[in-house]
Amino acid sequence: MNSMNEAVKEKHAEKLGWLGKLAEFNPKNELRVATTIDGKRIGRWVPLRDWLDISYIDHVTVLPNECIWEIDHDDWDFIRNYSNRIIETLDRFEIPHVQGPTSGRGVHIHAYFIMPEKNLRNRCDEYGVLPRELRNALFSLICGEACIPSSMIGKGLPFDTGCVDFSDLSMGHMVRAFGGRKFAGGQLTGYKSFMQEIPKERVRIIRFTDVRFPQDIIPYSIPKTIIEGILIDMEKRKQDALKNSCRVHDGLYLDAPCVRELLKTGLVRGSRNRGAQLIAIACRLSGLRMEAAEEVAREYFDKCEKSDFMFPEIQGWLRWAYSRDVDWRCSQAIPFGMCQPHKCGVAQMNAPGMKRGPANPVWLRKWQRAPTVGWMQGKRW
Repeated sequence: MNSMNEAVKEKHAEKLGWLGKLAEFNPKNELRVATTIDGKRIGRWVPLRDWLDISYIDHVTVLPNECIWEIDHDDWDFIRNYSNRIIETLDRFEIPHVQGPTSGRGVHIHAYFIMPEKNLRNRCDEYGVLPRELRNALFSLICGEACIPSSMIGKGLPFDTGCVDFSDLSMGHMVRAFGGRKFAGGQLTGYKSFMQEIPKERVRIIRFTDVRFPQDIIPYSIPKTIIEGILIDMEKRKQDALKNSCRVHDGLYLDAPCVRELLKTGLVRGSRNRGAQLIAIACRLSGLRMEAAEEVAREYFDKCEKSDFMFPEIQGWLRWAYSRDVDWRCSQAIPFGMCQPHKCGVAQMNAPGMKRGPANPVWLRKWQRAPTVGWMQGKRW
């Protein structure tokens, strides 16, 4: 019994070591973990540093610079065939990766990437490129080279894109951790485990002491050609947007109650970046010159909590807002609890049934990504 307890303890130490490597490699966001409640649902996401019992960690947030090929199917021959196609393609492109069965329906294949040079990081920041673009580009490149049919790719399909195509402005996306438990019908069915090769038959790791963990994270430097392709596409879209630049109401958006309150009180950690986005859009739509917009942004920054928040983050939002056509939606301000539609000209102009002016199409088109300073300041970019 004592030897078994020691084996379990050692395995938990391995699990904690792997999670620590993920946290260290994470370029910007704090690594969060969660457990499975009642064998059915994911519980509250908690920072790894605040988690008390390593044995109950089943899920972990996907890193911004992590690309996951999640392959699910009832037929294991299908899983093995297409997983090996992805692995062979990754090997051909010399992309380091780790993989393993989930003790559920499929296999997860993980690759971790970094930016190749500072100049490209700066250009990505200027254009508002987020890690999501790079995840999608790398995912699509490998799927294309592996001849994966497009009909099999998408959310809920055999090649699920949920772990790749999530918003970098949201809390993120959870994936089962190596060593995490898999449940079916409320019953434990096994653990996710690292394996060098995809087994010929479906394998479920029943004993935690049989779980294996990857040894190291070996980063892949994203090829310059991929990044250049993204930047060229974004430049074209930016120019198209500027051609359709609309007339705005001078001062209207800065006079909105939510914006005035933001400038008066600032925001605390967790919401400051979104507040900066709102300020930048308000300045742009109010017709301020960049110099005046920076003065407004500085007023907001001075009122905000300063921990882990720097003025260049707000400047990044200003560059983003002033380099393309942006639109407004009042729901952006609602989470701050500062919306006062009964006394707001912007809200009244956007009320249901009101005819919208040219400045108010659907807010933030899919290609309009928000910039972050993660490219420049992250320890692993």
